[in-house]
Amino acid sequence: MTCKLCGEEKKLIKSHIIPESFYRDAYIQNQGCMVSKNDYSKRLPIGIYDKEIVCDECEKTFQKWDDYGYEFFYKILTTSGKTIQKNGENIGLLFNKVKYNELKLFLMSVLWRASVCGDDFFDQISLGLFENILKENIISAHAGTSQEFAVLIFKFEMSNYDILHPPFKARLDGGVNGYRLFFFNAEVFIKVDKRAIKGYSQLILTPAQQLIVSLKAAPEILRLLDGSRGQ
Repeated sequence: MTCKLCGEEKKLIKSHIIPESFYRDAYIQNQGCMVSKNDYSKRLPIGIYDKEIVCDECEKTFQKWDDYGYEFFYKILTTSGKTIQKNGENIGLLFNKVKYNELKLFLMSVLWRASVCGDDFFDQISLGLFENILKENIISAHAGTSQEFAVLIFKFEMSNYDILHPPFKARLDGGVNGYRLFFFNAEVFIKVDKRAIKGYSQLILTPAQQLIVSLKAAPEILRLLDGSRGQ
């Protein structure tokens, strides 16, 4: 069969859209995780995967990014970060050292994998011409500028992370299009639009800069950041 990344005729392998490592903390007594779609939930023992996306060699391309994605969301995000407060309330987390290329390429590759996946859990993703742009970026390991597939990250304040929600198309204030991707303990907005994001510069993942992960919804965090300070 044809690998959807390299385009060569090769044997394709089982490929998780969200890496299998992400499901480990969501497993309940080895029963798997809950996935929720359209108010219907079901338990999957090993997560969501597809056997008709990539060959073994291309799957290995994702490994470094997947490893850092797991490190960021399940280690860095949960154990470090300087708290940002406003009026005694935690509104965000500030991170000084984030590997821009690895994290950005991880998120871009998840979006691409979800786009080409045949599972209906990801059927709300339709990238059009951006799908091929993402593929070329992945092949060349090009994370791009902060505004290319711009990323904003929001952390959930939840007691358990055993439910995974499907991604869906969304818009930021100003009408810029993108997708909301859900991981078990966080949500990511990734821009899929030629227009630049305006007004959210403090939150956009940017090379060699501090990253703010919001604990609030997108419009609210902008208001709260004005005059806030790290505690």
